[in-house]
Amino acid sequence: MTTLVAEGISKRFGATQANQDISLSLTGGEVHALLGQNGAGKSTFVGVLTGRMRPDVGRVLVDGEEMALGDPGASVANGIATVFQHLMLVPAMTGLENIALALGKAADRSTRRMAEAVQEQFQLPAQLDVPVRDIELPQRQRVELVRALCLRPRVLLLDEPTSLLDPTAVPAFLGKVRELADAGLAVLLITHRLHEARGIADRVTVLRHGRQVATYEKGSMPSAGDLAVAVVGERVVDDIDTFAPGDAEPVLELEDVFALDDHKHPAVNDIGFELRPGEILGIAGVDGNGQIELLQTIAGMRPARVGRVVFDGEDVTGADYAALFQRGVQFVSGDRERHGIVPTFTVADHFEYALGRSSVGGLPETLGRYDVRPPDPSVRGDELSGGNQQKMLVAAVFERDCRLILLSYPTHGLDVQASLAVRRLIVDRARERGVAMIVSSSDLEELMSISHRIAVMSRGRIAGIQSREAFDRRQLAEWFTLDSPVAA
Repeated sequence: MTTLVAEGISKRFGATQANQDISLSLTGGEVHALLGQNGAGKSTFVGVLTGRMRPDVGRVLVDGEEMALGDPGASVANGIATVFQHLMLVPAMTGLENIALALGKAADRSTRRMAEAVQEQFQLPAQLDVPVRDIELPQRQRVELVRALCLRPRVLLLDEPTSLLDPTAVPAFLGKVRELADAGLAVLLITHRLHEARGIADRVTVLRHGRQVATYEKGSMPSAGDLAVAVVGERVVDDIDTFAPGDAEPVLELEDVFALDDHKHPAVNDIGFELRPGEILGIAGVDGNGQIELLQTIAGMRPARVGRVVFDGEDVTGADYAALFQRGVQFVSGDRERHGIVPTFTVADHFEYALGRSSVGGLPETLGRYDVRPPDPSVRGDELSGGNQQKMLVAAVFERDCRLILLSYPTHGLDVQASLAVRRLIVDRARERGVAMIVSSSDLEELMSISHRIAVMSRGRIAGIQSREAFDRRQLAEWFTLDSPVAA
């Protein structure tokens, strides 16, 4: 069985010690989970294993042979396949073409058969014939997963592979990962979901501030609470203080709204509801059932073909996002690469763009309040870790006076502590400022912790809706698969 050993890996970026003397082994037949907060050094370590980064000190051996570092080709030649948190797909190419490129083959029938077999085996339906720039983040993640599995690797590195899967799909996917390991594959699973690590991993290694602070064998795995302490360095208390919204006049009213997706297919079908100041509405469902199109329609980023969108008592059905933005509507996407980070912008530039030059004063203190690391306005946004990018975007929105905030996957890529902090912010802003919120997420537990109501979407319609006092997780999960479409 394949064995990969990393010995004494250290890597510094300027004043930041990203990795300090990290040693870790992967053996065929096991799942080894790597845990740590955003900025703990996980992505840097994976970058070394995949040849994207050359360490300052240390070496990597595969089956006893030293691997050339700083060379992605050497990683691939040694049977290492990776699914990155920041997806590595060519935007202009279709899913099938991206898979063929990775395989070094033509995007022909044999490649399609291979991809479809992997899709069926792992229950990962993905759109293979659409340029990946035109599909939403969850679908792109599935394409990335299918591509990695088509390589038939000996070592599989998975960076947050379940972060965008709906709750009904996660157990089956993890079961397949377990089957791969049992068949001899060596798997490194990077995740913020501690219950997943405890459930599937044979070993767990914890990084904190670039250092390796603990390794646990399956037989001595601590409780989720104690594991969180190891990750964070202190006990995490989930003390979100929910509240009842008022009964003021609605901020938002949707009346029989119908909208199309980018391919002119029905995506939002006969949706109607009201949202009051301070109310938090969770939107759940299997990805591709109209959730993102619904938020975009409300935000003026996508036209409503039928029906009305009423904001603060005024019909704004034909208004675009620029006009609604000025009136206090904000859209925040978890898809940072497409709808968030401008590669050449510094952190200060992002805040200036979102808030205006006069609002940027005291930015280091603001970044500190939102735990953006480092809290340095001069750092480029694309140089932050994925989790810190997300915290920066949330901070820029929450510092602005808003009436309605639309959030898609707001905690995507965030660790357990940062996710909790964002959920607290959502609830606090709704309660203290009366901001109405719509939060779309595949994480049902997250929605249940913050929402006053949860609506589950299926085929562009609301399959069911529950109020907080009547939340029933089993019923909500059943609505996820009610007449759900299968992506092709």
